[in-house]
Amino acid sequence: MQNPHQQPKSGLSKTIRYFFIASIPILLIVYIQPELDLPEVPLQVVVGNFFWIGFLLLIAWKYYWEMWRPRQKKKAALKENEDDQDQNTSIDH
Repeated sequence: MQNPHQQPKSGLSKTIRYFFIASIPILLIVYIQPELDLPEVPLQVVVGNFFWIGFLLLIAWKYYWEMWRPRQKKKAALKENEDDQDQNTSIDH
């Protein structure tokens, strides 16, 4: 008999465990059949807004990684070189 606190050894057993963890609450909700008045949300609007937000986040992320971050690295390197030159100049005089 296995110890119930032991972690599953294979990936398949982990997948089965996650499936059960996700499916049991869903099955309970379906069985109980609660009478909830959920607001009707047009799915097209939700998906469209999700894509617009994702698109804007993608543009911001690409700008950060390809434009802003390299500029900051160049500025830091130039400032470091200027500081080194200033120190060398002050040592020479």
